[in-house]
Amino acid sequence: KEKIRKALALAVGVMEKSHNSLIKGNSVRELRRMPSRQMQAMYFSPSLHLDAQVRRYLEKARGLLSFSDVEIDLQNPNLQYIIEAAQGDLLNSLDAVVKQYQLESEAKIARLTILQRWVVLSAMCVLLITGIFLFRPLLTRIRQKTDALERHEAALIKANELLRQKINESEILARQWRVTNEFDEALLRTIPFGIDIV
Repeated sequence: KEKIRKALALAVGVMEKSHNSLIKGNSVRELRRMPSRQMQAMYFSPSLHLDAQVRRYLEKARGLLSFSDVEIDLQNPNLQYIIEAAQGDLLNSLDAVVKQYQLESEAKIARLTILQRWVVLSAMCVLLITGIFLFRPLLTRIRQKTDALERHEAALIKANELLRQKINESEILARQWRVTNEFDEALLRTIPFGIDIV
């Protein structure tokens, strides 16, 4: 029974700290933001007034702990309140608050997802703009250099063709010169030596 009493005391303390963190914020748990208007209405409006329900529940739980083990039975008003609250209004109110927290969390996640998409889109735009303003001039210069190299290559091909033609012409001239030279030598051999040509 002592273990049950300690476990109940610990549970009451944790529940109270959690409740205070949810309605006031807690820097240790990084719950710095105040609850939304809808959550404040659920905690403090007369229609649900969850804050008062939780505090009353905690008060009754502490009241139960103040009794000795002998005094605690099913007729104890604190125990009856705890049992009824856990099965009725308090449970329904806590369930409604959990649903509201879930809705707000899902909305935050949706906003963060949209923000993430905008960040990715912005990064892509920055990369695109960088590509346009940085790489486009670079590509233009590469094209200009390529065009210049192609023109030089065409000029070299034309010069090589002209050089081949000149080499062919010089080979033809060299052959003609040899043939002429051979003819002259043959002609000179046929003329007898000792004839004076006047």
